[in-house]
Amino acid sequence: GGDLTLGNGARLEIPPGAITDETEVIFSLGEAVNAFRNREDEKIVGPSLVIAPELASANGSKFVVELPYTSLPEGFTEENVAIAFERHDENSSGFRGGAMRTTWDHAPARATSAHKLRAELTALPGMRVQFVVSN
Repeated sequence: GGDLTLGNGARLEIPPGAITDETEVIFSLGEAVNAFRNREDEKIVGPSLVIAPELASANGSKFVVELPYTSLPEGFTEENVAIAFERHDENSSGFRGGAMRTTWDHAPARATSAHKLRAELTALPGMRVQFVVSN
């Protein structure tokens, strides 16, 4: 187990025993997410983060992803916070030239009293994660 922290204060906590094999985990800023930009009922909060490879907790303990924030988009409250995570879309054949299609799933997250967005997950699909607010 251990913690990985980025310069912007984003943090990934890997609990003891969650990963049984020696694994190099990448935790970094990701490319901008366009999937939520044209929606009025859902907005991004902060940058996307990359967590790779795919992680699944071996002992049921939860990986913690945290991101500091200053404010939420207008019209949304702390009750609207969620985390979206990108994964391979197994139901599509991909694009020409071999590019893969991805889709976004959502999981519960919360805003803490320390002005951080926090999600606790037993698995991460090994791609980008993005905190969002959603009605």
